[in-house]
Amino acid sequence: MVEQERHVHGADCGHNGPGPAQQIQRSAVQRTAIVGGARVGDPLALIEENNLSHLLTPTALSVLEFVKGQGDKTLLQAKDAESLAIQAMRTAALIELVRSINSSGILGRRSLSRQGISHTGSNDRGNETALAVNVLDARGARNPEDIADTVTKSLTEPNNGSFSVAMERPQDDDMILDDMSRDARDVELTTAELAEIRETAKGQEELIPYLISAKKQDRLADGHESTLAMYGSLLRERTEDTVMAIIDNPGPDVATLGPHSGAYESDVPSDRIAPGKDGFTSLVLPAWFEPYGLLLPLKEWPAGVALRFAGTKQVTAHFRAKGKDWPITVEAPDYGTEITAHLQKFKLIATHILKTAHA
Repeated sequence: MVEQERHVHGADCGHNGPGPAQQIQRSAVQRTAIVGGARVGDPLALIEENNLSHLLTPTALSVLEFVKGQGDKTLLQAKDAESLAIQAMRTAALIELVRSINSSGILGRRSLSRQGISHTGSNDRGNETALAVNVLDARGARNPEDIADTVTKSLTEPNNGSFSVAMERPQDDDMILDDMSRDARDVELTTAELAEIRETAKGQEELIPYLISAKKQDRLADGHESTLAMYGSLLRERTEDTVMAIIDNPGPDVATLGPHSGAYESDVPSDRIAPGKDGFTSLVLPAWFEPYGLLLPLKEWPAGVALRFAGTKQVTAHFRAKGKDWPITVEAPDYGTEITAHLQKFKLIATHILKTAHA
């Protein structure tokens, strides 16, 4: 799988409306935090009291300062001070991601690694993987259903679907993969299971090793499904800690494969996609982040890039582990609605999903 990061646009697909600051003014409301069921007037003070300040970046500290104050709008809910710090770092990571791509453009893993920029990869070929986009081609679409199918595949396909990519982490840095690292040799069958196997073999001793192996594989698969179910909230958060970029007019340096109806993955030879004209023209952020929109670098927002916030929608993407693509259903940002509007208007677009370094 190639490294991917994608963003999405507003439903109107236009660039002549209000700027990012005006779009998110409704977020300028009174704010507060609730920790352990109690309203906290000064989240920063709570962090300092628990000796956690050294763990937070300046951006995370600014998030807590933003939340500080009394009011009816609860932005952060945490069980304790440590959980509050984690949530502040999660929010800060998305702010820092947007800052980075708006200033430097979208970079591939190869460029990120060479420049020493923190990033989150996938469980494929390491830091030399090329920057890639999903190219969505609706020029041959016969009806709205064809467009909807193209968009859905671009988000959920096992290999290069945006949300499938978002769920992945490097093989040596993923607690889910660690918990799924057992193989059939590690499975111990019960006495009852062994007795059932012998009964099934009906005295044919040569069948028993094969039946035991099959039973262990079944048990292993059941264990993997249980592991993924246990990590459902983490996989959901990985899809939420993303930004979607849309390129309305991908040039030949982006859409490098021959045109055909559908969605396909395309390498970007330059390993960079610039903001604005000839690059990404829309950034779509998840709904949970909208109240923090005023913390984005709005004064330095690049010309020609629209800012939108997606709602949420249940999707079924795929998590690759143990040589298999496991279907995972989660509540994720509704990037599909935004992508569909752009595809209907421009007919040929590209998308790229970006993951925060925190996720």
